Amino acid sequence: MPLQTFRYAVCGASNQFLNLCIYHLSYIYLFQQRNWELGGLTFKPHIAAAIIAIGITVPIGFLLARYVIFTDSEVRFRHQLGRYLSIALICLPLNYFLLKLFVEIFHWDATLSMAVTILIVAVFSFVSQKLFAFKSTAS
Repeated sequence: MPLQTFRYAVCGASNQFLNLCIYHLSYIYLFQQRNWELGGLTFKPHIAAAIIAIGITVPIGFLLARYVIFTDSEVRFRHQLGRYLSIALICLPLNYFLLKLFVEIFHWDATLSMAVTILIVAVFSFVSQKLFAFKSTAS
């Protein structure tokens, strides 16, 4: 296994484990499995918990990607950040629709649904980051 792939797996798994922990704790204790109202909008608890978890783990993921995983990239910081955030913005609706599908249509447990969603989105994210956000001249 290439070192970069190994680093991505370890950093990504750690960050996504953190994501899942924050999600679960938010879902159970912060939102107490109840809808959350904000500015006239109502969020179901599994969506509200995902917003909190993603808001914390996306910046951590960027820093890990920049300083641990894709260290050979010569792309400037702000360009990497812009590209990383554009990928994250693409992943947001993917997360949203997968969670809605698993929780509201399939009636799976919310934490299990988030875990499966994380696995699916991680594959897309790795390929996108490697080929776009942190593309090195050696690639």
